Amino acid sequence: MPRLEDYETWIEVDDVRLKEYAVESRIEERDIRCWIPSQEGKNFVIHYKDHSESRTIQWKLCADGHECGSIFTLPDKPQVAEAGMPISATEEQLYHFARVTLTEDEHAALQDESLVKQLGTLKIVAREGTTVPTTFHNSSNMLLEDKPVHEQAKKAAGHRVVGGTTVENICNWVDFEPSGEDPITIVFQYGPEEFLQAKDIMPRPARTPHVGHEREEENDDPHDENNEAEEENNEADSEDERAAKARILQLEEELAALRKRDKRKGKRPPMKREDGHSASKRPKMEDIEPNHVFKRGEVIDLT
Repeated sequence: MPRLEDYETWIEVDDVRLKEYAVESRIEERDIRCWIPSQEGKNFVIHYKDHSESRTIQWKLCADGHECGSIFTLPDKPQVAEAGMPISATEEQLYHFARVTLTEDEHAALQDESLVKQLGTLKIVAREGTTVPTTFHNSSNMLLEDKPVHEQAKKAAGHRVVGGTTVENICNWVDFEPSGEDPITIVFQYGPEEFLQAKDIMPRPARTPHVGHEREEENDDPHDENNEAEEENNEADSEDERAAKARILQLEEELAALRKRDKRKGKRPPMKREDGHSASKRPKMEDIEPNHVFKRGEVIDLT
């Protein structure tokens, strides 16, 4: 995906197809749309394929609302790729993802509200027809300008398509005559990966559980005896650690039970004397007889 009927297109970065998310298609309206994670600072290539392999199809691209020209699949060439936009008869400017730049200056900001709303979209219209050879058509609107957006446009977290490196590419130019059949519309909505994750469009990465003792990277060779011995030692160490932790837990539980029992009985731990021997539980009580008995009315001289 996305594919509708015999029309299919996809986008690659560094020769890897970007995964599509939240794919929605409307068969009656003949359109399909999805989300892809764009990568700032990366060039991208758009691939087109006609699975019927029996007709001429025009694939017309609009990047962020700007028309970028067309490319064609033919009966003898049902799959083509588009890496950039032609800027002359022998050169093209590569498609490039960039961060949206912001400005507080209303006069310097992009004024066309329709283009602001279309930032972050790659719209492809595919229609059947015929072609006639022609010459290169010069246009002053071919370069993709990185014009800033006003900060109130709520596009700060987004990306946009700009013109990247200019490379040599000789193209064949044709005029196109549509057959009259309703076109197919394919829309890629794009944005940074973290933006798509925040909107729950693509899944967040799974959290890796914390491991106290990480084991060194193992050798995948099953015949490596040293690696097997090291793995067995690690497993033995892990078993010893688990056993020690279990024994500590058991002792802590026993100690807690003893403290609880002593608390119920009102006992206190025995006191130690300075000589190291345990003191008696109760001090010995002795009767003390007075040395003198005073009589009633007797005067005592305290001076």
